[in-house]
Amino acid sequence: MDPASSQSPKVVSFPGLSGRSQDGTELLARVRALATGRLGAALAECFAKVDDTLFDLLNKAGSPDDHQDYLNAMREVRLRRDDAEQRFRDHIAQGFAAVSRGSKLAADAQISGGSASGELSLISEEELEEQLGAKMLAEAIDREFGPVLVQLDRRIGSLAGVELGPNTNPVGSGHVAAAVLCALRTCEIAVGVKLILFKLFERELTHTLSDLYSDLNQQLVDAGVLPGLKLVQVRKGRRAEAPGTEGRDQDAGPARDSARATGGLSETEIALFETLHDLLRGYRTSGNLARHAPATEDARTLDSEQMLSLLSMLQGEMPAGVRAAIKDPAQSLAQRLKQEIVASVVRLGLDPQQAALRDGDEDAIDLVGMLFEVLLDERDLDSAVRDLFGRLVVPFIKVAMMDRRMFLQRSHPARRLLNGLAEACEGNRGESPQERALMDKVRDIVERLTVEFNENIAVFETLEEEFRAFLEQHRRRIELAERRAAEAQRGRERLEQARALASAEIEARVAGRDVPPTIASVLSRYWSHHLTVTALRDGNDSQRYRDAVSAGDALTGAVDAAMVGETLLAPAIGPMRAGLQQILGTSGCVGEAAEEVVREVTLELRRIARGEASDTVAEAVAAAEPPPIETPKPDPAVELGLAMNASDLDYEPADAERIRGLPVGTWVEFVDEQGQTQPAKLSWISPISRRLMFVNRRGIRFCVASSEELAAMMRQSRLLIREIDTAFEQAMHQVLGKLDTSGRVRVEQFAA
Repeated sequence: MDPASSQSPKVVSFPGLSGRSQDGTELLARVRALATGRLGAALAECFAKVDDTLFDLLNKAGSPDDHQDYLNAMREVRLRRDDAEQRFRDHIAQGFAAVSRGSKLAADAQISGGSASGELSLISEEELEEQLGAKMLAEAIDREFGPVLVQLDRRIGSLAGVELGPNTNPVGSGHVAAAVLCALRTCEIAVGVKLILFKLFERELTHTLSDLYSDLNQQLVDAGVLPGLKLVQVRKGRRAEAPGTEGRDQDAGPARDSARATGGLSETEIALFETLHDLLRGYRTSGNLARHAPATEDARTLDSEQMLSLLSMLQGEMPAGVRAAIKDPAQSLAQRLKQEIVASVVRLGLDPQQAALRDGDEDAIDLVGMLFEVLLDERDLDSAVRDLFGRLVVPFIKVAMMDRRMFLQRSHPARRLLNGLAEACEGNRGESPQERALMDKVRDIVERLTVEFNENIAVFETLEEEFRAFLEQHRRRIELAERRAAEAQRGRERLEQARALASAEIEARVAGRDVPPTIASVLSRYWSHHLTVTALRDGNDSQRYRDAVSAGDALTGAVDAAMVGETLLAPAIGPMRAGLQQILGTSGCVGEAAEEVVREVTLELRRIARGEASDTVAEAVAAAEPPPIETPKPDPAVELGLAMNASDLDYEPADAERIRGLPVGTWVEFVDEQGQTQPAKLSWISPISRRLMFVNRRGIRFCVASSEELAAMMRQSRLLIREIDTAFEQAMHQVLGKLDTSGRVRVEQFAA
């Protein structure tokens, strides 16, 4: 129970407009009534539209399974609707009830099923999908109403005397999403249909939330709750403008967009971009990249409107020359792009021999061409995906011409979209239904971009937001796979540690002793198993583990006594038998079988006491085998082919120290014997062995190794640490390395 819940809630008074004092409890009750009433009515309206939505999808269903899922969902919603709406209202009411007690209810715990302990909890794929749907709904509400929700957190929290946030505000994004999840959990419908309903509710709830949040905020201000906090205006579903499009007339022509290419940049950004252009010109002078040279002296320079028109013509289908350059890394993608663009001027009624490119436009083509060359070379993309990325080149040239901030700001939507697409495609071989679905989404996004991008950069933001929401589901699955891999590795290492501890205990007892075969078998089989299991269950510093050690000591003590004679052996037999029974019980050897082992050991000790030699293991001892200790089996990892003894490894201590300092989440590249690179992420560092576990893009264990082993791989050029993982930033880093040999410009300056 929350300690705060046992205390009386704070009673706060606020001066209203009339000058009267309003009791905080009464005002909170009014807020609760307004919120639950409006939200309940909004959910009812959403459910009223579910039937029509599912019916439309039913008519478009491509498979019998989808058809049946929609039919089942329609029936379930009709049957469970009243119960679902009541559960929704109950959840919102519970949030307010907690706040009114001076406590608070965590929405994420409700979404995840009420467990907030942080312990590993393996859930079904369907439950995971439901949770992801709720979390995406919460994120969408936060994106739309973030500023006003921050104020409501503070005002409602001040009213109730508790500190509230997105996860605890009863009308915040977390609890609205959790309430929707509670409602949908009453309906036994396919998880894919539930995700569709989440998106429907997201769309339909926006208008209600806009009015509700605005009215709640105003009501609290009128009542005198934090009046000094400036009232923010609630967005009415307007989509934010993309960087570089603020205030743009949507009917303005391409030439006007091009004129805005450096508009809105700070003096520092403009100077930085001029430096980049200077570097590019110097790179051309050195002969690494040729400028386009018209065939005749009376050349005509293409203006921005003509350039964008040509690029729009080429956007729908990747030019053959560009496709050839993508397939052949030896060709310059930038050069082929310029050749294709110049050759296509005939479509404008111009002579290619007389066409010239403006300096700024040619710079944009060269920079984008070099950036995609690096991206395609550095990323693990199969041929079909490379062609897909080739279709992005022309749209990105248009963005580079229209908005230079793509090169300067990490938050640019075109840049974020490219990073997301590269993350989804790298190493994706379509080996699972989820990976295939992700690739289908990538193809859909690329297709829509090439069709819809008509000099309005806002389309990048729209597609990026949509793709990010889809990719987030994939990331959550990967996170779950990583957790499973870490738990499996942790279990394996704990078992290794416990076995090593047991071996050390046994070695310490048998060293210097002439232990007969029967006793040695009991120690190596049963006592080792007993020590290992006890260490795993209770730890090696527990009383149970000390008792387990004492049980083995009683057996070895009896051996010492037997070496002296029967006189000392007699009093040692009782403790030995008790300890041996304890040891055997852990191995499942009980009853008559255990008595037989104890009898054989006792006879062996008496033979020793009488001086009778024995060189065979008693059948009763050898017959019973302790059961194996089960531990999670990790996924197959890459074979390092290195010595496990650090002293046998050839490595630089500085490299090992650098690896030990890598934060979790760092991406590296493993290089195989054929020179092929495999990206992998540092997912977990063992608290037991300090070994590092790397996973692939799917969250599957790829490699587990010590820092010394990894340093040896670095010395052999089999391991490379990625300074930057996001595709655009890494490619930009490589391009700058080519252009700027003096190191004047750093990639961080292009990632504000």
